[in-house]
Amino acid sequence: MLKLTPNYPIKILTKTFSVLEVLLEHRSPLSMSEISEKLDFYPSTIHRILDTFH
Repeated sequence: MLKLTPNYPIKILTKTFSVLEVLLEHRSPLSMSEISEKLDFYPSTIHRILDTFH
């Protein structure tokens, strides 16, 4: 049987996909503070993730 949850999740990838989900759900611009509040991540984490998309 196929297992969907890895034994060793990579935290930054999980956080990155969470940020993408929030952005896709809202379909309008959000500030880093808004994303940070919605996901309960530090603003610096949001900044690093968004910077890699740049």
